[in-house]
Amino acid sequence: MAKQESNMFTGKETVKELEKLLRKDSDAYFYLGRNYQNGLNDTKIDQIKANGYYHEGYKKGSAKCAYGLALCHESGICAEKNRGMATKYFTEAFPKLLEEAKAGNMFSQNCIGNYYRCGDMGLGKDSERAAEWYLKAAEQGEIRAQYNLGVALELGDGVEQDYNKAADWHLKASAQGLMQAQYRTGALYASGRCGEQNWIKAVEWYTKAAEQGSARAQNALGQCYYYGQGAEQDYAKAAEWFAKAAQQGLVDAKCFLGDCCHSGNGVEQDYLKAVALYTDAAKQGYAQAQYNLAICCKKGRGITLNHQKAAEWYTKAAEQGNAQAQEDLANCYFCGQGVVKDYEKAVEWYAKAAEQGLAAAQVDLGVCYKEGKGVKHSNAKAAEWFTKAAEQGYAEGQYQLANCYDRNLRGASHSFADAAGLYAKAAEQGLPEAQYHLAVYYENGLGVNKSLDQAKEWYAMAAEQGEPHAADALKRLERQGKEKSSSYLKSVIVRD
Repeated sequence: MAKQESNMFTGKETVKELEKLLRKDSDAYFYLGRNYQNGLNDTKIDQIKANGYYHEGYKKGSAKCAYGLALCHESGICAEKNRGMATKYFTEAFPKLLEEAKAGNMFSQNCIGNYYRCGDMGLGKDSERAAEWYLKAAEQGEIRAQYNLGVALELGDGVEQDYNKAADWHLKASAQGLMQAQYRTGALYASGRCGEQNWIKAVEWYTKAAEQGSARAQNALGQCYYYGQGAEQDYAKAAEWFAKAAQQGLVDAKCFLGDCCHSGNGVEQDYLKAVALYTDAAKQGYAQAQYNLAICCKKGRGITLNHQKAAEWYTKAAEQGNAQAQEDLANCYFCGQGVVKDYEKAVEWYAKAAEQGLAAAQVDLGVCYKEGKGVKHSNAKAAEWFTKAAEQGYAEGQYQLANCYDRNLRGASHSFADAAGLYAKAAEQGLPEAQYHLAVYYENGLGVNKSLDQAKEWYAMAAEQGEPHAADALKRLERQGKEKSSSYLKSVIVRD
């Protein structure tokens, strides 16, 4: 029978308490290192001290310290990133950790769970066994196991997916000060997956983790301040938190900080800094930064105007599935801007973005079907895509679908009232073409009660936005009064 391994350490010991135990148990070095590495138990994070304690404990035979060094070399935190050294320490630590885990040591149980999760040491990847070990350790209060079990429950990895149980375990680890768990707790509140969405609670937990140095929490907290979710909108605070996360290398934060510099929100507007941040993140493969950099190249903001470069960055982002980049790349092919004009390629990219639900792309794809550019002409297909965009409340989609009804391009009968309703929705959103057509409908009583006053009002709105026919129509009405021109009506109804 294996010797019972007592849990001499709870993981809640302070630095002073652990220093007194160094001569009694080499594992005290590990818990000291963990405190300094993660900022636990009111310890200020100090990666150099963490690495030093792990090394001292390792020299004295602590398998836990060997495991700690393995994690440091694997992640590049506390030590140089080196997979070979990580494997060496993982291998050395395993036999004793397994023995301790079987004897009931909670930290070692969590470690064995990690071995099973990753499939190390010839165990074979086994998420269910990993979750079993995490549960054993978590129930004893092991902070990392509580977090790992929470993640498994979030993902349904080795256990049935259960966001409420995940939140319970994350809260237990959060209460002990683990910043990773605090971040996940905040994320669960923000998503509403464990109940009602609660941005105030999300901000509370993001703040705790951010103040401990969690880059992801700093970035998430920055977004809360940027968008005014759970906290009063404050661009300066948002930029401050984005900067902290960016300094740690988080590409998401670099992109957000670039947005602040580009717009001047929270910081002085600086296109050069924005481009530098976007470029850094874009080269690391971050799709949104690649898209933003493409916009800068297209407009010549912070960088020389270059349509070819813009198309190259659009392509990189589009290939990663960024719908807006797919739409803009399609526009490049449609217009021949930065690339050789190619309607078929334009349709290909419009379709990718449209299938992701991007309303602008749905309209553009509909136009391609309507005009037979890059694809076989089909009024039915055009109307189908216009409908999808219109159902999202997109003004251009509403206008184009109304135009299909107006000209009976769907191959089925639709009343002027149907078209008028759609023109009205688009007009109220400020689309000048729709305002013009709605004015025509009011002037001639098509699908609406005839009203020259309403017609004048909508013509005036359209004219103010530069709609080319509206000003003349308004002058005609003012000149002719209530006189109706049947020939003019005929020309309007067939107008494209």
